[in-house]
Amino acid sequence: MNERPSGTQVDRVGIPSSEERIEDKITAALLGGAIADAMGWITEFIKSPVQLESRFKVSRISDFVSWEKKSGGRFNPYIDYIGAGEYSDDTQLTLCVARSIQSDGSVDNEYFAKQEMTHWLAYARGAGATITAAAKALSRKSAHWNKNFFTFRRGTRSFDYRASGANGAAMRVGPIAMANPFDQEFMERQVWRNAIVTHGHPRAILGSLVYARALAYIIATPDPKIEAFIDGLKQVALAAKVPKDDSDLKTWVTEWNRGCSESFERLLSQVKQEMVATLNLVKPNNNLRLFQVYKELGCFEPATKGSGIATVGAALATFLRHRKSFDGAILEAVNMIGCDTDTIAAMVGSLAGAHAGYSAIPERWAEKMQDFTYFMRVAATLTRVAERRAHGPELQRTSSYIAKPNLPPVSALPEASDLAPGKRSEHPIFGRGTVRNIHVQPLKGKRGGDLLFIVVEFDSGQSCNFKFFRPRTARKSQLSEGSLFR
Repeated sequence: MNERPSGTQVDRVGIPSSEERIEDKITAALLGGAIADAMGWITEFIKSPVQLESRFKVSRISDFVSWEKKSGGRFNPYIDYIGAGEYSDDTQLTLCVARSIQSDGSVDNEYFAKQEMTHWLAYARGAGATITAAAKALSRKSAHWNKNFFTFRRGTRSFDYRASGANGAAMRVGPIAMANPFDQEFMERQVWRNAIVTHGHPRAILGSLVYARALAYIIATPDPKIEAFIDGLKQVALAAKVPKDDSDLKTWVTEWNRGCSESFERLLSQVKQEMVATLNLVKPNNNLRLFQVYKELGCFEPATKGSGIATVGAALATFLRHRKSFDGAILEAVNMIGCDTDTIAAMVGSLAGAHAGYSAIPERWAEKMQDFTYFMRVAATLTRVAERRAHGPELQRTSSYIAKPNLPPVSALPEASDLAPGKRSEHPIFGRGTVRNIHVQPLKGKRGGDLLFIVVEFDSGQSCNFKFFRPRTARKSQLSEGSLFR
């Protein structure tokens, strides 16, 4: 599954055509982001270099490793066993967006919201509280992509959609930039529309717009200049506004303002200045060490480390200082202990990949990367979209099963006898696949029951680790939250 295919455009020798250069950049951006996410996920929960040394016997991460992640909180703890090169929710949601892109570069956000996001809950890995709450809220019949206003609790605190300014939108919009590198206005509108599916604060939206514009600029520009690059991003930030001719966004902002004492437009104006200040800070000629830039941005503070502005700023600062070295940029990001390493690294990996090209990706990383061949397929599809020669949403499974409205997150409950390694199965998003492994972990908390982990390798090239809860009172042959099988 992880062998590099020969004979593709990115492997050809000689002087590449403009189409080949675009495919080279898109392929490197997509794969580079996934590689960096997988590597940065390892250090996301490391609190100090001492802890890194204790857990992995190294002072610095320089390659993929297999590791164990404690999850489930204090009441239902379990261990997620993560193999070398396996990626987190950052890349999973990036692929969700890629499958939602149409042949004209637009995003089918109703499909993204009601299909991709709701099904994603069953195989999510490393997901944050906000994006998980957003996905659960989308499973409501009354929820639509531009009307997903929700609240959720985490511990004793209550959170509101309008205040969700984290990086869960920015981390996934790369494919929109890849599909629209030559049409800035159209791309920005698509980014805005996709961001509000899960995040309502201008900080999340503006961070997404700036990151997407940065990636699109690098893909479209053969030799980007730093000053023009930064100035262009400032213009994007300052010009950001809800498009008046977009009825869907007009409906959304009207609803937003109805539930808040401060108008969205006024809050956006404040965040614009925050973004401009961030862009001034990330310039490589400001004489600040990269660690100090991260610190100034608030990337090490619990309250701000996941900010859509701060993490995009950190990714840009890292890329600009290490743009001549793809692996150097990634390793710098994943070893910045104490910040949101996987998300920042994923954005750095995409920016650095688009800048350096496919040949800069080390073989030692590519050959170990989970779902390598699927990334190549997605990149080729996004290239066709960018060149406007795609035919429909090529990455979506064409089936009446997908087309049903308000499809529940998972299908009907199976019998345990149907679940076995080697068993063929079918999933509403991914189509047909083969069960590779089943693992059961008893839960020791008051909730009781078991967690069943079902690893499926789909014919499309993507693999997923599905997780289902089986309560203590359930029949032995039954999974409580449904199954990917039918």
